[in-house]
Amino acid sequence: MEEKKQFEDWQLRIRKEREEILEKAIKLRNFIDNPESQANYREWEMMRRQLNTMREYLCALTDRCKYYGLIEPSTQDILDTFYR
Repeated sequence: MEEKKQFEDWQLRIRKEREEILEKAIKLRNFIDNPESQANYREWEMMRRQLNTMREYLCALTDRCKYYGLIEPSTQDILDTFYR
């Protein structure tokens, strides 16, 4: 039987933070992409800037999670859809 890998508390917090930011980024992207959104140009511009920053942060968290074995190195997840 395969032994489960034990992670430090700080490592689990990194993984949880990644999951939370990923969920928020998906929601924000869906709002921005929704043609029925009631945002003006300035609001849309600020949200795009926020989403771009969230993408960079997600990439950093994903790299750390992969490095520490918190997620599979070959993980192809929703991050890929941000760059379509």
